[in-house]
Amino acid sequence: MKLDEACAALEFKHELQTDNRMANTQDRVSDETWPSGKAGDMEAHNGMDSFQRWIGERKEDICQHLSTAESWSDVHQGLGRYGLTIRPRGAGMVISAKEEKAFTKASDLGRKFSKGALEKRFGEYQPAPKEMKDWAGVERYAKVPRSPACGLSSPLWDTYRDEKDRIVAEKKLAKDEVWKQRSQQIGKGRGIYAARRLAVKIDTLLNRYQKREVYSRLYRNNKIRVKAERGSHRETMKVLHERYPVKTWKDFLIDHAAAGDPDAVVILRRSHRGKRKERGSAFIGADEGQILLPMKRQTKPNGDVLYQADGVHVRDTGKRLEMDADGVGAKGLAKVLRMARFKFGDPIQVSGDAKFKVAVVDIATDSKHSVIFADPEMEKRRKVLHLLKHPPTPAKKKETGWSIADDLYDDFGR
Repeated sequence: MKLDEACAALEFKHELQTDNRMANTQDRVSDETWPSGKAGDMEAHNGMDSFQRWIGERKEDICQHLSTAESWSDVHQGLGRYGLTIRPRGAGMVISAKEEKAFTKASDLGRKFSKGALEKRFGEYQPAPKEMKDWAGVERYAKVPRSPACGLSSPLWDTYRDEKDRIVAEKKLAKDEVWKQRSQQIGKGRGIYAARRLAVKIDTLLNRYQKREVYSRLYRNNKIRVKAERGSHRETMKVLHERYPVKTWKDFLIDHAAAGDPDAVVILRRSHRGKRKERGSAFIGADEGQILLPMKRQTKPNGDVLYQADGVHVRDTGKRLEMDADGVGAKGLAKVLRMARFKFGDPIQVSGDAKFKVAVVDIATDSKHSVIFADPEMEKRRKVLHLLKHPPTPAKKKETGWSIADDLYDDFGR
C-alpha cells in the first residue's frame, strides 16, 4: 500500500499517465462483468458497447426464438428481428450484425445452438430467403458509447458520427484507387516477366544450360522487383491511413477538449470508470467544464486538464483544482487562487492542511481582488487581516466605535 501511494504521488508530481492504482481496482463495481478477448479490449479502448455484450443482453430472447424454431427459415426470421444473420464460418457457425463488422460464435448462445446441434435439428444449412435479407427488423446492433454518461445525447456525438462517416468514405475511395493502381502494376509486371521468359525460350542462339542461367537471373530480378513494389505499396497505404485517421469517440473528445470545448471535457469526466483519488491540496467547487484557454494546458483521457502556473503544476479534475502545496511560492499560489475564483466563483472551498489554508488566506488578503471563503475560520482570519492591513478611516471608527482589538478578541478570543 505504501509503494502504491508513492507511485500515485510520483505520477501527480511528474504529470505521468495514471496507472491502475490498487484503490482504483478495489473500488470498481464487483457485479459488473466485462467481455473477454477482443470485445473487452475494444470496450476498454474506445468505450463502445461490444457486439458480444449486446448479444449477451438479448441472449434470453434470442434463445427463446431459436428454441421454438422448426426450420432454417424460422432461425433466420428469429435472428432477423434483431438485425442478425447466421452463416457457416470455418468448422462452425457465427452470428453477425447486418450493418456492422461484428460477429460471435453461435455456440456462445449455448451448446444446443452449435453447428452440429442446429444441423441435427434442421438438416444441412440453408441461407436466408432473398426477401429476408433486406428485412430491417425491430432492433439492430450499433457501436455506441456504453453509458448515457458517455455523451450519446450530446450534439458532439452527431458531429463525431458525421465526421467519421465522411472520413471512412473518403478513405475507401482513396484505398480503391491505390488498389486499382496496384492491380495495374501487378499485371504490367507479370506481362513483362512473361515476355522476357518467352524471348529466352524462343532464342535459338542459347543452349539449354544458358537458358537455365538466364531464367534463374530473370526470376531473381523479378523477385527483387516484386518485393520493392510491395514495400512501396505498404508505404503508400501507411501514408493513406495517416491522412485519413478514423478516430475513436474517446480520441475525438480528447481533441475537442484540448481545443477548449467544455462539453467534451464534461463527457470525458463522466465516462471515466476509475474512481478518482483526491491528491494534494486543492480548491473545490462545481464542475461546469470550464477551461482556461489562454494558459498552457494538457488534456488527459479521463478529462483531467493539467496547467502550469508560475512553476506550479495544477490538475483540474472538474470539481477540484489540485496541486502539490510543498514548495509553492506566493506568486504561483496567487495565480492558482485566481484560477479557482474564475472557475468556481465565491465562496471558495479549500482542502489541505492548516499551513496551506493559512498561506491561502494571506495571499487572498494581499490580493487586489476580494475573496470569500466557505470555511468560517478562514473567512474570519481573512476579515481580521484585511482590517489590519486596511483599517477604516477615522470617521468610520468614530461612527461605529470600532477598534482593532475588539475584532481580534471577538475572532480569536484573546
